[in-house]
Amino acid sequence: MVSIIIPTHTADEATRNCVAACARLDYPGYEIIVVPDEAVTEINAGGRTRWFPAAVLPGEKKNRGVMAARGEVCAFIDSDAYPSSDWLKNGVRHLFCEGVGAVGGPNLTPPEDSVEQQLSGVILSSVMALGKFAKRYRKTAWHYVLEIPSCNLLVRKETFLRAGGFVRNLLTAEDASLSFQIANLGLKLVFSPDVVVYHHRRPIFKRYFQQIFRYGRDKRALLKTLSLPELFGKLCYFSLPLGVPCGLLLLILALVLKPLRPVVFSGAAVYLMAVWAEAIFLKSRYCHLLFWGIVGTHLSYCYGFWCGHGKK
Repeated sequence: MVSIIIPTHTADEATRNCVAACARLDYPGYEIIVVPDEAVTEINAGGRTRWFPAAVLPGEKKNRGVMAARGEVCAFIDSDAYPSSDWLKNGVRHLFCEGVGAVGGPNLTPPEDSVEQQLSGVILSSVMALGKFAKRYRKTAWHYVLEIPSCNLLVRKETFLRAGGFVRNLLTAEDASLSFQIANLGLKLVFSPDVVVYHHRRPIFKRYFQQIFRYGRDKRALLKTLSLPELFGKLCYFSLPLGVPCGLLLLILALVLKPLRPVVFSGAAVYLMAVWAEAIFLKSRYCHLLFWGIVGTHLSYCYGFWCGHGKK
């Protein structure tokens, strides 16, 4: 049996659509557990759904959902997302392969999202914007990963409990923490292109940049809790937060020191041309918006990352 766990603030339209889509899954035995902030008018969804109100952060909501779960497998999805019909069937099949501790897959932008939301999804799927982490927003080949976002995550309940569950004090990055702990158990984390959910995006620019800021802030707050040996395998998380301030510092120095100008200005030009080329390649009609979206992604994440250094 599988327990689908949906943390949410309230039973808004997105949550109701998520529950309804989960109720239509092609899988023989599962339940749906919804954890809102407060008691709400419940959605029955064919008798599969149980509600457990808890006004806590998302990580703790999911922990409480697991404690109430009757299933051997826990499947997590965000309330502003919905699964493909074969989500559980494919995910469970991969999960019970030898040595696998958790399974995830692409969280794609729904076709019904607005243009502003679609553009956020395009930026998230851009290698120029997110590097190797852009794969989680596209259908790419089956591969092992460092972390799996909890908007599309399947894990055995026994593994979840051994790993210690989600951290309780972070708004985001709680899924990265769980992923790291599962890996510490000697288990693999798998990304499979057939384990699909559709995730509504924040529209550009303000709400999208705020989300990216929170990602950076909480990722830094998580990373500073790790030991030095644990960080060695996660140096990729520091490439952007170190690269952006170093680049800005070099630009400032070049304004003062003339010998630096040819090299620094050439480097800046290469970066801007690469972003512009990526924006045209992704969606030429909206390339001007995508250009600023990619640059803003880098700046927002970097700013959030260093703000997270002081977060407790």
